[in-house]
Amino acid sequence: FYWYRSGVTSTMRKALKEGLLRPLFLLACLLLAGFIFPHKPATEANIVIKPAAPAVETKIQGSLLRIDAIGLNIPLGQTALDAAGHLQVPANPNRAAWYKLGPKIGQAGTALITGHLDSPTGPGVFYNLNKLKPGDEITAAGPDGVLATYKVERLAAYPQDDTFPWSLVYSTRGTAALRVITCDGTDNPSTGRYSRNFVVYASLAN
Repeated sequence: FYWYRSGVTSTMRKALKEGLLRPLFLLACLLLAGFIFPHKPATEANIVIKPAAPAVETKIQGSLLRIDAIGLNIPLGQTALDAAGHLQVPANPNRAAWYKLGPKIGQAGTALITGHLDSPTGPGVFYNLNKLKPGDEITAAGPDGVLATYKVERLAAYPQDDTFPWSLVYSTRGTAALRVITCDGTDNPSTGRYSRNFVVYASLAN
């Protein structure tokens, strides 16, 4: 702030000291902060990638998820956020769901699909998700039934806490992409949660 201090005249210093310009000075600081540190879009900032209480997913005619590399071909449900802003997962551990409040499958932005790794009764829908490799294909369709094929780019795992890099994982803008999210890491029996989330990054191929 050297440029500011050097430009303050004795008259201005007197006015600031007497509090005459203080409201204008504070307003200018607030406006400057708004330009330098813009707020994140609410549609993105509200996506907190933590496991929420399982929700009953809505099954939609024509929706599907197919990942040939792990032998997966299932109907695809829809899910949303819980009251705390957490991304919900299907109640059925053998089902996957698309986040219906975000970008549509095959369109601009990042479509999110979530599902369980396992359950007390055995493997879940995404138990073998970590076996995918770059170049593997994921085919999905939303409520409109239009198929979109994505190619896996990379796999990653992140802690299930506030450090989860949602700005890397999810965006409502940009090129069409897909993220498939499940659990990973160590299971905590006292909370019923895993220590990490596993994310498959994929980009639109067709």
